[in-house]
Amino acid sequence: MLTISIVFCCALLASRTILAYSLATPSFPQGPFGRSLLLTSPPLQGSDVYILQRIIPRALDVLPVPPQVPTSGTFDNATALAVAAFQRLYFLPPTGNLDPTTAKVLLQECSDDGYKLSKVSYTRKKNCRHRRQCI
Repeated sequence: MLTISIVFCCALLASRTILAYSLATPSFPQGPFGRSLLLTSPPLQGSDVYILQRIIPRALDVLPVPPQVPTSGTFDNATALAVAAFQRLYFLPPTGNLDPTTAKVLLQECSDDGYKLSKVSYTRKKNCRHRRQCI
């Protein structure tokens, strides 16, 4: 009986630890980003990187000299530098990685130009409220 209660207590503690970890770990917002984007070898590639490379320059157009980000679909040094600049601008830790917190802030900042969270593409609004170029 003692063995069963010890096993039950250990299982209960493990489930609480997993629950606490899942509550503390932010998840990606609904939208085009479903994974962390960071510098790796070989470099990460995909439509999510391409979308990031299209969004991030518009979010940084308030800077005197916004970073140039090639839209190659490959997460390279230029993309990481642009993400770090965005993170500094919004008082986030400037890691250069697109984590769930950075993705959420980026999507909130850029969603007023026609971006729909349920879609992966952009639609053009007739009248943009800002000077950013709508896709």
